[in-house]
Amino acid sequence: MGKKKNKQNSAAASSAAIDDDALLDAAIKESKEAKEAATLAEMEAQADSSRKAAAAVVSKPLPTGLTPQQVVEKLNDIPTFAVMHETPKGRKFVPLHFKEDAEDKGLSSCAFFAEPYEAKHALLQAKKQHPDMNLAIGVMPLGKAYALAVGWAEAGSQKVPFTLRAEPKMAKQLRPLLKQQLEVAKLPTHWHFPVFMCEEIQSATVLPVFLTREGLASTWKALGKEGPPPTQVTVTDLRIVVEEMQKGFKETGCDWSIVRFLGSEQGWNAVKEGMEQQEATAKAGAGASSEQHVADRPMDPADVEAEPPPLF
Repeated sequence: MGKKKNKQNSAAASSAAIDDDALLDAAIKESKEAKEAATLAEMEAQADSSRKAAAAVVSKPLPTGLTPQQVVEKLNDIPTFAVMHETPKGRKFVPLHFKEDAEDKGLSSCAFFAEPYEAKHALLQAKKQHPDMNLAIGVMPLGKAYALAVGWAEAGSQKVPFTLRAEPKMAKQLRPLLKQQLEVAKLPTHWHFPVFMCEEIQSATVLPVFLTREGLASTWKALGKEGPPPTQVTVTDLRIVVEEMQKGFKETGCDWSIVRFLGSEQGWNAVKEGMEQQEATAKAGAGASSEQHVADRPMDPADVEAEPPPLF
């Protein structure tokens, strides 16, 4: 009797152990399935998020090229300087004769100078040649000057061509390179205007284009970059950059809406000094002379005589 009871207890204990193992196995299986389901759900969510992101990229239009007007607005951040003749009918551009070297026959043009010191030198030379003229230096935004130089705009009855003049020493050094580039691009080579770009300074929000190497070096230092500026710098003519700016992202791989042109500090200092002279003259109650005056608004190149450029 006792033995039979022990057998029953042993069988019950064994059955309970089996039931516990089954429950444990079931719990483990359920937990594993839950984890797998959660992982699967997470993977599906990530895949769905990736699909939505990809769809957004596909649906978002790629940046298009800029219009000539937008290009002009971008360039207008920089001032240029020109020799002007003040007449009873308004101010007119003064043609100047330039020779690139001894063998060059030269070209007469109404020039816009990026550097004020070269404009002042040209003014002195023009005064010697035309002592009867009331000559001074006019200020015009680079965008409007560029529009005149490439034929996007006209200046009244002015028939002499317009040109842009970069810093002379640098322009002379780079002339062979830029002339070759312009010939390949089938653009006129009688004038050239170098600009500089550095990929290591570009970002997702700004694509700087410099008019001088010094400007590039100053920006490199201002950004806290270590070591000297990189030697691998893109050098090209402004007209070639402008042609690229009018093309879309598919053709150039660039979003030109974020481009920013950076000129020399000397240019802005000259404009600032001229404006300060005007303010000082106004406070003194005297009229400003043609070489001191700086107007508070830019010139409209469509009609020079009706809307004269500011002078300083």
